[in-house]
Amino acid sequence: MEKFFKVNINEKDGSIGITSPKWKNLQLAPLICEVQINGETYQPIGFQIMRSNEERLILLWNFSEAQISLMQKFTFMHERKLVMESELKNLSDKPLTFNSIALLKLKEPGKMRLGRKHENALLYEDIGYRAHVRRLSQPCSFSGNQQMEESVGYSQFCWEIYNPLDRIALLIGYTTFERWLGTVRIIYNQKIGITSWIIGFDGGNTIIDSESNLPLEEVTFIIGKDPWSLLEEFGDLVKEKYHITPLKRSPVSWCSWYPYRHNITEDNVLENAKVAAQRLKPLGLEYMKVDLGWQKGFLPSSYEENEKFPHGLKWLSEELEKIGFKLGIWIAPFTISEFDPVFKEHSEWLLGDEMEKPASYGTWFWRPQGKIYALDLTHPGAQEYLKENIKVLAEKGVKYFKLDFISGPCNPRLRKRYNNKIVAGGGVEAVRLGSKIIAETVKSVNPDAVILNCNPYEVCGLGYFDLLYTCNDTGNMGYIPWSTMRENFTSVACHLWKNRRL
Repeated sequence: MEKFFKVNINEKDGSIGITSPKWKNLQLAPLICEVQINGETYQPIGFQIMRSNEERLILLWNFSEAQISLMQKFTFMHERKLVMESELKNLSDKPLTFNSIALLKLKEPGKMRLGRKHENALLYEDIGYRAHVRRLSQPCSFSGNQQMEESVGYSQFCWEIYNPLDRIALLIGYTTFERWLGTVRIIYNQKIGITSWIIGFDGGNTIIDSESNLPLEEVTFIIGKDPWSLLEEFGDLVKEKYHITPLKRSPVSWCSWYPYRHNITEDNVLENAKVAAQRLKPLGLEYMKVDLGWQKGFLPSSYEENEKFPHGLKWLSEELEKIGFKLGIWIAPFTISEFDPVFKEHSEWLLGDEMEKPASYGTWFWRPQGKIYALDLTHPGAQEYLKENIKVLAEKGVKYFKLDFISGPCNPRLRKRYNNKIVAGGGVEAVRLGSKIIAETVKSVNPDAVILNCNPYEVCGLGYFDLLYTCNDTGNMGYIPWSTMRENFTSVACHLWKNRRL
């Protein structure tokens, strides 16, 4: 059976190309790789073919100046799927710092072809809360200001292009995301064509020990005629690889944030629950979720109730059970306020940057405002603190956890951490470790509790959490303009392939 993919070797210029015998107008070429080590950027001086047959091609890229090598294994899984596995090796007798990598990147602007008249081809791009479909030549709605002649786009986790003229689609997705946040980036120039195309990610300043190997994230290429089917196929691959078991039915919850904000009280919750028992429970309402406003000092990561909840969450949970509902709460467990006791007593549990540790990465939006810091989930003390406090909430009867702002430890600037062999700033490994701690702790108390992954980096909780948040907030000013609604409806539609999969 003829394969859709072919990897071409160009030993003259030290590049490779990916083409398709079935899609004559597809040409991902010329491609090379690039790596940043110890703050310096290197391109290979060439490669060695280690193995080449119908099932597999193995290349060894030579970065002699950086004293590393990159092995890439291309495996033809079936006629429509190609899998790329990559591994860095430190050839020196000293540890090296891995800053970033382009697993594949366009070597020469204007040479890449994505079908006939590819400027009109449709791109699927996804950055968690926001997703869209756009023409290659049109501006990307979440890339900021751009020059008139260029469109700059990027996507996390997976990226897809569909050419209506050729009636064929190509999907590129990261089928592992244990340590780094994989992206695909593209720049199209109206005069030149595609000037940049990169499959790669931030290395997070990960240490590679001397004479040791560092496996990187796996990338899968899929070709087919139906672009939507490719997204579903990719979702099935991730679901199977990470043993994801979707909930049997979608939970329905009431949220305190929009009607009450910080003014929420335990009386408000119970009053709404009594009305909801009559009017909304028949429609499937199951959880009464108390958003930001129940915490002591209104701090994002506080685990103590404030004076508006004098009886405590355990009592509230029991009262709601009598009415027929379950208690849900909002918490930002990895976001530490400057007013939080953790900041004052355990600054070693917080991430830093090159200038200071701990280092603030922003200001809290609501009272009491103040600087916010990211929990260093590579620190054993921070891990134990997280486990103990999440367990307390579960034991108080919380059965729905909305985990917000959990991507703070992924901030690329926050690279200074306790254990630099676990990827924090610039990667997702630390947050996935924190997500695992939360999931295992909650489920050990109540296997039926539900956890919502509410952050723009979906891979932080995939495989651990039950639900994904699939659009932006509905607005914080009361009035919701059509532009906000349109963007949200578009994002939800673009995420539908993940439903019952991720």
